[in-house]
Amino acid sequence: MTDLVNHPPHYKGKKFESIDIIEDFELGFCLGNAIKYILRCNKKGNKIQDLKKAIWYLERECKDIKISEPQSDLSMIPRSTFQQKN
Repeated sequence: MTDLVNHPPHYKGKKFESIDIIEDFELGFCLGNAIKYILRCNKKGNKIQDLKKAIWYLERECKDIKISEPQSDLSMIPRSTFQQKN
C-alpha cells in the first residue's frame, strides 16, 4: 500500500525524496518549496501548475533577498517581479 502521508510517490525520485535534497542543501522554506514543485511536476498531472508554483516561490525568495540585501544585483529579474499584485 502506498504511504501518502510519510512517503508520497510524487515526492520520490529513483534514489531520493525531495525532502532529503531540501534538507541536505539547507534550502529553507521558499527555495525548498520551489525545488519540491519542480521535482514533482512530471508526477502529479498538472506540470504547468507546479512550475508556476515553483516560479512563485522563486520570485518571493528574490523579493526577500532584495529587501534584506538591497545591494544585491537583481537587475536581470523583470521589474514586475517585485511589484505588488492585486
